[in-house]
Amino acid sequence: MNESKKEIYDLIQPHYYPKTTLISNKASFEDVCLFLENGDFSFPFIAKPDIGLRGSAVKKIENFAMLKEFVEKADFDFLLQKLIPFENEIGIFYVRFQAEKEGIITGIVAKEFVIIEGDGVHTLEELKIKNPSYAFQFKTLQKEYGLKLKQFPQLIQK
Repeated sequence: MNESKKEIYDLIQPHYYPKTTLISNKASFEDVCLFLENGDFSFPFIAKPDIGLRGSAVKKIENFAMLKEFVEKADFDFLLQKLIPFENEIGIFYVRFQAEKEGIITGIVAKEFVIIEGDGVHTLEELKIKNPSYAFQFKTLQKEYGLKLKQFPQLIQK
């Protein structure tokens, strides 16, 4: 944890992962737009922290308005990554000691979105706290959504 994703990608042959570019947190929205004009990125694409934890602050960017919001909120270096339009995503944990020729896969994890279902009684914040598997992302969600977490999601009739 707390390792640069870009540094890890740099250890892997590029044809094994989507085109990825590191953007400094000092870059302005205009700087990022210039990069997009000069590069071969097009909407939609993924923006995510270079150093992150289990999907926090990962966004699918579909237009310039979404990009502007992401860049203005980002107080971290981040990656722009071409979107791979598959329904499911997994993480594979591979370990190899320097002295050994081959490593081993130590784990495979399905990546899941945070999904909160409203009950018509509790706020988003209360519903989020009820699910312990989401507790680690709570500070990030507070920063991103602020007072929206105090709202009551609409109850969806089934």
